[in-house]
Amino acid sequence: MRTRAARSALVAELQRVEVILSTSVYLFSLGSEDPTDGVREFRWSIMHGRARSAFVEEPPKELMALSAKSDEEIAKAFRTFRPWRQPGLTVPLPVLDSVLANPDSGLTLEQWQRLEHVKWESHLLEVAATDVREWLHFTFTVTDPDNHRVVEENHLGARMAYAKRANYMLRPVRGALKALGASEDHVAQAP
Repeated sequence: MRTRAARSALVAELQRVEVILSTSVYLFSLGSEDPTDGVREFRWSIMHGRARSAFVEEPPKELMALSAKSDEEIAKAFRTFRPWRQPGLTVPLPVLDSVLANPDSGLTLEQWQRLEHVKWESHLLEVAATDVREWLHFTFTVTDPDNHRVVEENHLGARMAYAKRANYMLRPVRGALKALGASEDHVAQAP
């Protein structure tokens, strides 16, 4: 019974993280040259985020108006958006940490490996988020025009790296959900 409860809590945590990462991927793709991943995750997030009550924030009205358009139209619109100045989110995983610390958790080898992959990606996402926050802070404090240009470029690079890392983490989260037997209607196909 305890193993079942831990597994249910783990699935719930991973499903919440899936929405957070999906939302991060689309928000950080706004203003990018290739928002393909962002468009895919925008559609997924709109469909599943509200149902799971796990939105990071409600999508702005101008984004919601795009949801009925084709992928090409959404991608075109995403390219025109000016990226929001937002820090990258980290994803604490207390249930996952507890399960991985418990050798009697009843996990198969495949499940264990997938969960360890999620944990590692979480650590790397935290490093990327720290970088985004640092460069974001400098965009407000560095006033010298030459240095400010460099700071803006570094912030853009950090945002792009964070978006990629969030997308990289999303794959093992979805793989872990599938390995844990979460129902297919709640788990997007891992690319």
